[in-house]
Amino acid sequence: MKRCGLGFIVIMLVISMLVGCGNDEEQVAATEVTLSQDDFVNKDYYDIWDILEMDGFTNIDTIALDDLYSAEEEQEGLVSKVTINGSEEYKTGNVYMSDAEIMIYYHNIKMVCPPFSFDERDETQLYDNVKEQFESVGFTNIKCEPIYDLIFGWLTEDGEIESVTIGGSEEFDEYDSYAFDTEVLITYHTFLEEENDSEQDNKETGAESEIVTEQNEILTVENCSELANILSMKGELETAYKEFAEKYEGRIIAFEGRVDYLTNHGDYKTRYDVLLSAGDYDPDHQIGPSFKFEDVNTYDMDLETDIYVGKNVYIIAVVEEFDMNSGLFYLDPVSVSNR
Repeated sequence: MKRCGLGFIVIMLVISMLVGCGNDEEQVAATEVTLSQDDFVNKDYYDIWDILEMDGFTNIDTIALDDLYSAEEEQEGLVSKVTINGSEEYKTGNVYMSDAEIMIYYHNIKMVCPPFSFDERDETQLYDNVKEQFESVGFTNIKCEPIYDLIFGWLTEDGEIESVTIGGSEEFDEYDSYAFDTEVLITYHTFLEEENDSEQDNKETGAESEIVTEQNEILTVENCSELANILSMKGELETAYKEFAEKYEGRIIAFEGRVDYLTNHGDYKTRYDVLLSAGDYDPDHQIGPSFKFEDVNTYDMDLETDIYVGKNVYIIAVVEEFDMNSGLFYLDPVSVSNR
Protein backbone atom coordinates (compact mmCIF):
# COMPACT_ATOMS: atom_id res chain seq x y z
CA MET A 1 0.00 0.00 0.00
CA LYS A 2 2.81 2.43 0.74
CA ARG A 3 4.44 1.71 -2.63
CA CYS A 4 1.17 2.37 -4.43
CA GLY A 5 0.72 5.65 -2.58
CA LEU A 6 4.25 6.78 -3.47
CA GLY A 7 3.69 5.91 -7.16
CA PHE A 8 0.47 7.90 -7.23
CA ILE A 9 2.24 10.98 -5.84
CA VAL A 10 5.02 10.74 -8.46
CA ILE A 11 2.44 10.46 -11.27
CA MET A 12 0.58 13.54 -10.01
CA LEU A 13 3.83 15.56 -9.85
CA VAL A 14 4.68 14.67 -13.46
CA ILE A 15 1.18 15.67 -14.62
CA SER A 16 1.48 19.01 -12.77
CA MET A 17 4.83 19.73 -14.43
CA LEU A 18 3.41 18.96 -17.88
CA VAL A 19 0.39 21.17 -17.29
CA GLY A 20 2.67 24.00 -16.08
CA CYS A 21 4.81 23.74 -19.21
CA GLY A 22 1.70 23.86 -21.37
CA ASN A 23 0.57 27.08 -19.62
CA ASP A 24 3.97 28.74 -20.23
CA GLU A 25 3.75 27.92 -23.92
CA GLU A 26 0.30 29.50 -24.06
CA GLN A 27 1.56 32.65 -22.30
CA VAL A 28 4.50 33.14 -24.70
CA ALA A 29 2.76 32.52 -28.01
CA ALA A 30 3.74 33.65 -31.49
CA THR A 31 1.98 36.77 -32.76
CA GLU A 32 1.98 38.75 -36.00
CA VAL A 33 2.84 42.42 -36.61
CA THR A 34 -0.11 44.00 -38.42
CA LEU A 35 1.63 47.33 -39.25
CA SER A 36 4.97 48.30 -40.76
CA GLN A 37 7.48 50.89 -39.49
CA ASP A 38 6.09 53.51 -41.90
CA ASP A 39 2.58 52.91 -40.56
CA PHE A 40 3.73 53.66 -37.02
CA VAL A 41 5.54 56.95 -37.73
CA ASN A 42 3.72 60.23 -36.90
CA LYS A 43 0.82 58.45 -35.21
CA ASP A 44 -0.17 59.09 -31.58
CA TYR A 45 1.90 56.76 -29.43
CA TYR A 46 -1.12 55.83 -27.25
CA ASP A 47 -2.92 54.56 -30.35
CA ILE A 48 0.13 52.56 -31.44
CA TRP A 49 0.40 51.03 -27.96
CA ASP A 50 -3.27 49.91 -28.18
CA ILE A 51 -2.73 48.40 -31.65
CA LEU A 52 0.33 46.43 -30.50
CA GLU A 53 -1.55 45.13 -27.46
CA MET A 54 -4.43 44.04 -29.70
CA ASP A 55 -1.87 42.22 -31.85
CA GLY A 56 -0.99 40.23 -28.72
CA PHE A 57 2.30 41.82 -27.68
CA THR A 58 2.86 42.06 -23.91
CA ASN A 59 6.33 43.62 -23.45
CA ILE A 60 5.81 47.22 -24.66
CA ASP A 61 7.59 50.34 -23.38
CA THR A 62 8.04 53.97 -24.47
CA ILE A 63 10.95 56.41 -24.74
CA ALA A 64 10.35 60.20 -24.84
CA LEU A 65 12.89 61.88 -27.13
CA ASP A 66 12.78 65.37 -25.51
CA ASP A 67 13.43 66.85 -28.96
CA LEU A 68 10.75 69.53 -29.45
CA TYR A 69 10.68 73.26 -28.79
CA SER A 70 7.52 74.77 -27.30
CA ALA A 71 6.58 76.15 -30.74
CA GLU A 72 6.38 72.56 -32.03
CA GLU A 73 3.74 71.34 -29.57
CA GLU A 74 1.52 70.08 -32.41
CA GLN A 75 4.04 67.24 -32.88
CA GLU A 76 4.05 66.22 -29.23
CA GLY A 77 3.19 62.55 -28.69
CA LEU A 78 3.76 61.54 -32.30
CA VAL A 79 5.80 58.39 -32.93
CA SER A 80 9.33 58.73 -34.34
CA LYS A 81 10.00 54.99 -34.65
CA VAL A 82 9.12 51.59 -33.18
CA THR A 83 11.69 48.86 -32.62
CA ILE A 84 11.10 45.15 -32.08
CA ASN A 85 13.90 43.39 -30.22
CA GLY A 86 16.05 46.43 -30.97
CA SER A 87 15.51 46.39 -34.72
CA GLU A 88 13.58 48.65 -37.11
CA GLU A 89 13.85 46.08 -39.92
CA TYR A 90 10.40 44.43 -39.96
CA LYS A 91 7.24 44.63 -42.01
CA THR A 92 3.57 43.71 -41.90
CA GLY A 93 3.08 39.99 -41.41
CA ASN A 94 6.36 39.27 -39.59
CA VAL A 95 5.88 36.89 -36.65
CA TYR A 96 7.44 37.34 -33.19
CA MET A 97 6.95 35.85 -29.76
CA SER A 98 4.36 37.80 -27.77
CA ASP A 99 6.97 38.86 -25.18
CA ALA A 100 9.29 40.39 -27.80
CA GLU A 101 10.70 43.70 -26.54
CA ILE A 102 8.91 46.59 -28.24
CA MET A 103 10.05 50.20 -27.75
CA ILE A 104 7.95 53.14 -28.95
CA TYR A 105 10.01 56.34 -29.47
CA TYR A 106 7.93 59.53 -29.55
CA HIS A 107 8.47 63.28 -29.85
CA ASN A 108 7.83 65.51 -26.84
CA ILE A 109 8.76 68.87 -25.41
CA LYS A 110 11.48 68.60 -22.79
CA MET A 111 10.04 69.79 -19.47
CA VAL A 112 12.09 71.19 -16.60
CA CYS A 113 11.34 72.42 -13.07
CA PRO A 114 12.55 75.66 -11.43
CA PRO A 115 15.46 75.37 -8.96
CA PHE A 116 13.33 77.04 -6.24
CA SER A 117 9.81 78.36 -5.57
CA PHE A 118 9.03 82.06 -5.98
CA ASP A 119 8.38 82.51 -2.24
CA GLU A 120 11.68 80.84 -1.34
CA ARG A 121 13.97 82.97 -3.51
CA ASP A 122 16.80 84.77 -1.77
CA GLU A 123 16.69 88.41 -2.93
CA THR A 124 20.25 88.97 -1.69
CA GLN A 125 21.54 86.55 -4.34
CA LEU A 126 23.38 87.97 -7.30
CA TYR A 127 21.76 87.62 -10.70
CA ASP A 128 24.58 85.60 -12.28
CA ASN A 129 24.26 82.99 -9.51
CA VAL A 130 20.50 82.74 -10.08
CA LYS A 131 21.11 82.43 -13.83
CA GLU A 132 23.48 79.50 -13.20
CA GLN A 133 20.85 77.78 -11.03
CA PHE A 134 18.27 77.94 -13.82
CA GLU A 135 20.82 76.75 -16.39
CA SER A 136 21.75 73.80 -14.17
CA VAL A 137 18.17 72.43 -14.26
CA GLY A 138 17.83 72.79 -18.03
CA PHE A 139 16.34 76.23 -18.81
CA THR A 140 17.92 77.68 -21.97
CA ASN A 141 16.10 80.99 -22.60
CA ILE A 142 17.36 83.11 -19.68
CA LYS A 143 17.56 86.91 -19.88
CA CYS A 144 19.04 89.31 -17.34
CA GLU A 145 17.78 92.89 -17.23
CA PRO A 146 19.51 95.62 -15.16
CA ILE A 147 17.75 98.30 -13.12
CA TYR A 148 20.03 101.34 -12.85
CA ASP A 149 18.93 102.53 -9.41
CA LEU A 150 21.98 102.20 -7.13
CA ILE A 151 23.92 105.27 -5.97
CA PHE A 152 25.97 104.12 -2.97
CA GLY A 153 25.21 100.41 -2.73
CA TRP A 154 25.11 100.41 1.06
CA LEU A 155 21.78 98.59 1.48
CA THR A 156 21.61 96.75 -1.80
CA GLU A 157 24.64 95.11 -3.40
CA ASP A 158 25.44 95.61 -7.05
CA GLY A 159 23.86 92.68 -8.94
CA GLU A 160 21.25 91.72 -6.31
CA ILE A 161 18.04 90.42 -7.89
CA GLU A 162 14.81 92.38 -7.86
CA SER A 163 12.53 89.79 -9.46
CA VAL A 164 12.46 86.48 -11.33
CA THR A 165 9.67 85.57 -13.76
CA ILE A 166 9.05 82.40 -15.75
CA GLY A 167 6.91 82.86 -18.81
CA GLY A 168 5.96 86.33 -17.56
CA SER A 169 4.75 85.17 -14.13
CA GLU A 170 6.43 85.83 -10.78
CA GLU A 171 4.53 82.99 -9.10
CA PHE A 172 6.08 79.60 -9.69
CA ASP A 173 6.79 76.47 -7.69
CA GLU A 174 9.82 74.17 -7.75
CA TYR A 175 7.46 71.30 -8.67
CA ASP A 176 5.92 73.14 -11.65
CA SER A 177 6.93 71.93 -15.12
CA TYR A 178 7.85 74.26 -17.98
CA ALA A 179 9.10 73.80 -21.52
CA PHE A 180 12.88 74.09 -21.41
CA ASP A 181 12.85 77.15 -23.72
CA THR A 182 10.31 79.13 -21.65
CA GLU A 183 11.67 82.63 -21.05
CA VAL A 184 13.18 83.27 -17.62
CA LEU A 185 13.65 86.99 -16.90
CA ILE A 186 15.91 88.05 -14.01
CA THR A 187 15.92 91.75 -13.11
CA TYR A 188 18.69 93.05 -10.86
CA HIS A 189 19.98 96.26 -9.26
CA THR A 190 23.12 98.02 -10.46
CA PHE A 191 24.74 101.47 -10.37
CA LEU A 192 23.79 104.39 -12.55
CA GLU A 193 26.13 104.72 -15.48
CA GLU A 194 28.66 107.50 -14.78
CA GLU A 195 28.90 110.40 -17.20
CA ASN A 196 32.39 111.09 -18.51
CA ASP A 197 33.14 114.82 -18.86
CA SER A 198 36.32 114.31 -20.82
CA GLU A 199 35.85 115.50 -24.37
CA GLN A 200 38.37 112.97 -25.64
CA ASP A 201 36.60 110.10 -23.88
CA ASN A 202 33.29 111.28 -25.32
CA LYS A 203 34.79 111.19 -28.80
CA GLU A 204 36.12 107.67 -28.25
CA THR A 205 32.79 106.52 -26.85
CA GLY A 206 31.00 108.04 -29.82
CA ALA A 207 33.34 106.30 -32.24
CA GLU A 208 32.83 102.97 -30.49
CA SER A 209 29.04 103.44 -30.61
CA GLU A 210 29.19 104.09 -34.34
CA ILE A 211 31.17 100.88 -34.86
CA VAL A 212 28.71 98.86 -32.78
CA THR A 213 25.76 100.40 -34.64
CA GLU A 214 27.38 99.58 -37.98
CA GLN A 215 28.08 96.00 -36.94
CA ASN A 216 24.51 95.50 -35.71
CA GLU A 217 22.93 97.03 -38.82
CA ILE A 218 21.09 94.52 -41.00
CA LEU A 219 22.54 94.46 -44.51
CA THR A 220 20.01 94.81 -47.36
CA VAL A 221 20.20 95.51 -51.06
CA GLU A 222 19.39 99.13 -50.23
CA ASN A 223 22.29 99.79 -47.83
CA CYS A 224 24.89 97.27 -49.07
CA SER A 225 25.83 97.39 -52.74
CA GLU A 226 27.95 94.21 -52.40
CA LEU A 227 24.91 92.23 -51.23
CA ALA A 228 22.86 93.65 -54.08
CA ASN A 229 25.66 92.62 -56.45
CA ILE A 230 25.93 88.95 -55.42
CA LEU A 231 22.14 88.52 -55.33
CA SER A 232 21.86 89.74 -58.92
CA MET A 233 24.71 87.65 -60.38
CA LYS A 234 23.88 84.97 -62.91
CA GLY A 235 25.87 81.77 -63.04
CA GLU A 236 28.37 80.29 -60.61
CA LEU A 237 30.69 83.04 -59.37
CA GLU A 238 32.28 81.32 -56.37
CA THR A 239 35.09 83.84 -55.89
CA ALA A 240 32.72 86.78 -55.43
CA TYR A 241 30.51 84.77 -53.06
CA LYS A 242 33.50 83.63 -50.98
CA GLU A 243 34.89 87.19 -50.71
CA PHE A 244 31.51 88.46 -49.52
CA ALA A 245 31.17 85.64 -46.94
CA GLU A 246 34.65 86.27 -45.54
CA LYS A 247 34.15 90.03 -45.31
CA TYR A 248 30.70 89.89 -43.71
CA GLU A 249 30.96 86.69 -41.62
CA GLY A 250 28.75 87.06 -38.54
CA ARG A 251 26.74 89.96 -40.02
CA ILE A 252 23.00 89.78 -40.59
CA ILE A 253 21.61 90.04 -44.12
CA ALA A 254 18.00 90.35 -45.28
CA PHE A 255 16.58 89.80 -48.75
CA GLU A 256 13.55 88.64 -50.72
CA GLY A 257 14.01 84.99 -51.63
CA ARG A 258 12.39 81.67 -52.33
CA VAL A 259 12.50 78.05 -51.13
CA ASP A 260 14.15 75.82 -53.77
CA TYR A 261 14.52 72.55 -51.86
CA LEU A 262 13.45 71.10 -48.49
CA THR A 263 14.31 67.75 -46.94
CA ASN A 264 14.60 66.11 -43.52
CA HIS A 265 18.06 66.31 -41.93
CA GLY A 266 19.29 62.73 -41.55
CA ASP A 267 16.73 60.56 -39.72
CA TYR A 268 15.09 63.50 -37.96
CA LYS A 269 11.40 64.14 -38.58
CA THR A 270 11.36 67.73 -37.30
CA ARG A 271 14.76 69.03 -38.41
CA TYR A 272 15.48 70.06 -41.97
CA ASP A 273 18.00 71.11 -44.61
CA VAL A 274 16.70 74.00 -46.72
CA LEU A 275 18.05 75.47 -49.96
CA LEU A 276 17.05 79.04 -50.83
CA SER A 277 17.96 81.69 -53.37
CA ALA A 278 17.09 85.29 -54.24
CA GLY A 279 14.02 86.51 -56.10
CA ASP A 280 10.67 84.91 -56.94
CA TYR A 281 10.37 81.16 -57.41
CA ASP A 282 11.07 79.85 -60.90
CA PRO A 283 12.21 76.21 -61.15
CA ASP A 284 13.98 76.92 -64.46
CA HIS A 285 15.97 80.03 -63.49
CA GLN A 286 18.07 81.16 -60.53
CA ILE A 287 20.17 84.22 -59.78
CA GLY A 288 22.77 84.64 -57.07
CA PRO A 289 24.16 81.90 -54.81
CA SER A 290 22.39 78.83 -53.46
CA PHE A 291 21.94 79.53 -49.74
CA LYS A 292 21.59 76.68 -47.24
CA PHE A 293 20.08 76.34 -43.77
CA GLU A 294 21.49 73.08 -42.37
CA ASP A 295 19.95 71.03 -39.53
CA VAL A 296 17.28 73.56 -38.51
CA ASN A 297 13.73 73.28 -37.16
CA THR A 298 10.72 75.58 -37.37
CA TYR A 299 11.75 77.32 -34.13
CA ASP A 300 15.21 78.12 -35.55
CA MET A 301 13.59 79.73 -38.60
CA ASP A 302 10.97 81.58 -36.52
CA LEU A 303 8.33 80.53 -39.03
CA GLU A 304 4.98 82.33 -39.10
CA THR A 305 3.32 79.60 -41.19
CA ASP A 306 4.31 76.47 -43.08
CA ILE A 307 7.29 76.25 -45.44
CA TYR A 308 7.45 74.39 -48.74
CA VAL A 309 9.31 74.27 -52.06
CA GLY A 310 8.22 77.12 -54.31
CA LYS A 311 7.26 79.49 -51.51
CA ASN A 312 8.38 83.14 -51.79
CA VAL A 313 9.71 84.38 -48.46
CA TYR A 314 11.58 87.21 -46.76
CA ILE A 315 14.82 85.88 -45.31
CA ILE A 316 16.82 87.30 -42.40
CA ALA A 317 19.96 85.31 -41.54
CA VAL A 318 23.52 85.44 -40.26
CA VAL A 319 26.37 84.99 -42.76
CA GLU A 320 28.41 81.85 -41.99
CA GLU A 321 30.59 80.74 -44.91
CA PHE A 322 30.75 79.91 -48.61
CA ASP A 323 31.91 76.35 -49.35
CA MET A 324 33.94 76.26 -52.56
CA ASN A 325 33.62 72.45 -52.79
CA SER A 326 29.83 72.24 -52.63
CA GLY A 327 29.13 75.69 -54.07
CA LEU A 328 26.74 76.38 -51.17
CA PHE A 329 26.51 79.62 -49.18
CA TYR A 330 25.73 78.69 -45.56
CA LEU A 331 23.47 80.94 -43.45
CA ASP A 332 22.21 80.70 -39.88
CA PRO A 333 18.49 81.62 -39.92
CA VAL A 334 17.03 84.44 -37.84
CA SER A 335 13.56 84.42 -39.41
CA VAL A 336 11.72 83.30 -42.52
CA SER A 337 8.46 85.17 -43.14
CA ASN A 338 5.78 85.44 -45.81
CA ARG A 339 5.93 88.04 -48.56
